[in-house]
This record gives sequence, C-alpha cells and structure tokens, in this order.
Amino acid sequence: MPSNSAVESIVHPKPFSPALAIVRSLSLLACALLAACSTPRMCDPLDINVIVAVDANQHTPFAFELVHVLDQAALARLPRTSAEWFQPRPPEAYPGGSIRTWYYELAPGLTKRISHPAPHGAVAVVGYANYIDQAGQPMIDLTGYRKVTMQFGRDRVELSGER
Repeated sequence: MPSNSAVESIVHPKPFSPALAIVRSLSLLACALLAACSTPRMCDPLDINVIVAVDANQHTPFAFELVHVLDQAALARLPRTSAEWFQPRPPEAYPGGSIRTWYYELAPGLTKRISHPAPHGAVAVVGYANYIDQAGQPMIDLTGYRKVTMQFGRDRVELSGER
C-alpha cells in the first residue's frame, strides 16, 4: 500500500532540527521587519475639535488642509498664508514624501471631531483655511498640540487646547 506523505508526517513527525528552527525564525523576523519598513510609523494622534461658525468665511464653505511636515527643508519652503498654499504648485515642490496632507471641505455651522495619527518624525503640523479673503488666512501652527479646538470664525481661526 502506497504511503501518503502528509499523513505519514503527522503520524511519524520528523525529529526536531535546531538549524531549521533558527532558519524559520529568521525568515519570520525578516518578513516582519520588511512589513514594518514598508508602512510609515505613526505617533500619538492629534485630536481636533472643529467648530465652524455660521458666519464663517462670509457664510460660504471653504477648504481646510492639514499638513504634516516630515523635514526641516520642507518646513522652510511652506507658504505663510493660505492664499499661497492653495495656488497651483509643481509636484516637485515637496519631493520624496516630505509632507503628508489631508483635505477637508468645511461648511458654516459644522461641528466635527477629527483624529489624525501623526507620522513618526514629523517636525511640524500646520493647517491652511482657504477663506475668501484675498490676503488669505495665516498658516495655522498646530505643532505640539495633542488636543486642540479650532474655531473657524467670520474672518479668522482661533486655537485652544492642550499641548
């Protein structure tokens, strides 16, 4: 009667091999390290409570972009106003993943909670509110906050929270 190797290996297991166990362990470790390197590490989340006044931005919805800056060179290149930020820019303006952005459309009267895990090693977190004002809103510096309330008012943005 021919033997079935799968059944045979269960009924009569092969002897333990330390070398094989080490090779298997190292293979699993290598897979885990490769998986960890391919995904960005995240730090504690930034919790944002968004409150948009009914008369914000002249009663008009507006764009808000949250920016995590991953290196000092990119931070130095960031525009100081939302008017500059929302202008078209070439893809090479922030090369190599030096920033990560999240885009939101905010409407007057909106109240919303946002939680963002910060990429590991972020040197700054800023935001830009695209109000109608030609001069644009100043860049909003959220660096160091763990929990923050952003109140989007008629013509300005106010922050309060815990660092």
